[in-house]
Amino acid sequence: MGCAVHQPSRIPVGQPGPRRAAVVARVRRQQARPSCRPVGSRAGVALDRMAAALAEHHGPVTIDLGCGTGESTIARATADPSRLVIGIDRSRARLHRHGPVPTNAHLVRANIDDVLATATAVGWTFDEALVLYPNPYPKPGQQSRRLYGRPALLDLLAVARTIVMRTNWAVYAHEFAMAVEAAGGPKVAAQRWAPASAGSAFERKYLAAGHALWAVMVDQNDL
Repeated sequence: MGCAVHQPSRIPVGQPGPRRAAVVARVRRQQARPSCRPVGSRAGVALDRMAAALAEHHGPVTIDLGCGTGESTIARATADPSRLVIGIDRSRARLHRHGPVPTNAHLVRANIDDVLATATAVGWTFDEALVLYPNPYPKPGQQSRRLYGRPALLDLLAVARTIVMRTNWAVYAHEFAMAVEAAGGPKVAAQRWAPASAGSAFERKYLAAGHALWAVMVDQNDL
């Protein structure tokens, strides 16, 4: 039986490596022209559910952005029963594949940009935000669709005291760190991430494939 061979994260064909100047320029444009994204009726229902859960809870709160099947949400809530954990994903199909949900966890179907914009507007704050294996939109023309290429990053920094971002793409990790600093957050760096066990379906997939994993940890508690 052959041994598993480590495969480092690769930059897709035609995609340059981390580009600080382009990342900083994009963040500056976001800061100069904040988004006035309208919130649709479906998002309003999801946000009402979130508001009710937050009003009833009197302890630490984690928001799990792009939670997929909710595996990471459920794991975080199970590990800390005193914590309210809200998983957000826009896919009904993914959210319907979750396992048993503990009472301190909620899975909500919504667009994360709507959630973050509303949180900023109404003053919600979260002790922790998880951004685990977001869609990297790897094509050269897709930078503006990445989380750190949208106004959502500014909202995320405004409402989350700590942010945990993980990815299997080094370029995404390094540019995310650059964008956080450019947006006024703390100076952070992308670090290799080697979990003892997978915390989500995507992490399990990438570990099994031998991918290099990366993490960016943002701590704003002392700012």
